[in-house]
Amino acid sequence: MSQERKKSSLGTTIGYGLGSMVRTGENLWGFYLSYFLVTVVGINAAAAGTISGAALLIASVWCIFIGYISDNSKSKHGKRRPIMLASIFPTVILMTLIFIKVDFGQATAAYYAIVCILFYIIYYTFLVPYDSLGAELTVDYNARTKIRSLCTVILYVSVFVGGTLVMYVQTGFANAGIGGEAGSWSLAVLISCTLPMLICGLIAWAATKGKEPIGVEIGEIQEKPKENIFKSYMSVLKIKPFLGIAIWSLLYFIGNTVLSGFLVYFGVYVLGLSEATASTYFTISMVVTILMAVPANWLAGRFGKKNTLLIAMCVYAVCGLTVIIKGPSSYLDGAILSVGYGITNSIALIVSYSMVYDIGELNEFKFGDSKVAACVGTYTLGMGLAQAIGYSLIGYILAWAGFDAMAAQQPDSVITAITLSETVVPLGFMVLSAIAVVLLYKITPNNYAALVEALEAKKEGRDYSIDGFREIL
Repeated sequence: MSQERKKSSLGTTIGYGLGSMVRTGENLWGFYLSYFLVTVVGINAAAAGTISGAALLIASVWCIFIGYISDNSKSKHGKRRPIMLASIFPTVILMTLIFIKVDFGQATAAYYAIVCILFYIIYYTFLVPYDSLGAELTVDYNARTKIRSLCTVILYVSVFVGGTLVMYVQTGFANAGIGGEAGSWSLAVLISCTLPMLICGLIAWAATKGKEPIGVEIGEIQEKPKENIFKSYMSVLKIKPFLGIAIWSLLYFIGNTVLSGFLVYFGVYVLGLSEATASTYFTISMVVTILMAVPANWLAGRFGKKNTLLIAMCVYAVCGLTVIIKGPSSYLDGAILSVGYGITNSIALIVSYSMVYDIGELNEFKFGDSKVAACVGTYTLGMGLAQAIGYSLIGYILAWAGFDAMAAQQPDSVITAITLSETVVPLGFMVLSAIAVVLLYKITPNNYAALVEALEAKKEGRDYSIDGFREIL
């Protein structure tokens, strides 16, 4: 195995990591799509919600297909980069079209539904191969964590761009009388979001030129026949470590979505803060998430990825239980939860992707094909489903507790429900997700190293032993 693939150069790592700026699109979507469609375009709120939900659901299912397509690509230029290049331009074009006001009468909602669905399908067509490429830049156990650390930092830069910067730019254009209400949105999205998405996506594509291994998997060397999509995914789901991280992804991100969704509710209705003050909790969690990138690397190298993931969830458990035991009473309580959320979420995002990457070598040893994109696609599908379930839970919990947005004061049942939803509910999902990881994900630095050594010997036709990693087969 070449040294180039064992390690990823700093330039390649940075260039690849910048590709995470393409996630500005999903952050812009999450923060402002509904607002733009309802207040600027004039679509009713129910239709706007249906458009958003339908697009996310369809695109989440598409992740499975694009993962299969990418894994089975026979392009001489690689399995990932050609798809990235083909999808980045339509991704940014569709993102721009979403935030341009049109009036087609009764067909307006249908137009935005089509554009939104196409955007998210093409966006995931870029994202799944892009995320999969990170596994193929290096097989080094710790280097993969470093790559995902940078991706997470850039991800949260994209949160700032898609959630905060674009609003400042739009307000600036509107106050200057440039473009009017609708035009100022279109210009702001073009300048602050779509152009950085395009530039950084192309940088990631260019920086990884020649770095994607081509024709080196066992299945390619031995010209193994292609599996159909059903058999391909069934074989992946039979890998216990992947099943463990997939179950973890679904459960953890349900709790994560509930936690983040109730954060401002907790500040406003439990602690009695203004909305502006409560929103600073998001800033705290974002800053902590970025700052944790380096410690997350050290922890993963020192204790292993699985143990680091478990440690991260324990951090939020301590923060949540501290607030519950003392009783929430001040801004500090929300800050404690925000710091805990930032630490846990940062480590979870960094380490979990790297854990998915490490399954690629196990797949290749057993099946002759790493199936990295299939793993990433399934993982992404789990995240999407978890978010949909989490958002639904937020609505159900508020309705069950008797929340009334017009009421001057909420009843005790609402205060209790919000407090528990910010502490006990996400902790419950974290505990369940931790059980799945502990029972099913057995990959460690030592058995992974033994696996990589045996895989290389298998490719070269040499004798090898499975004694060092028998437990993960």
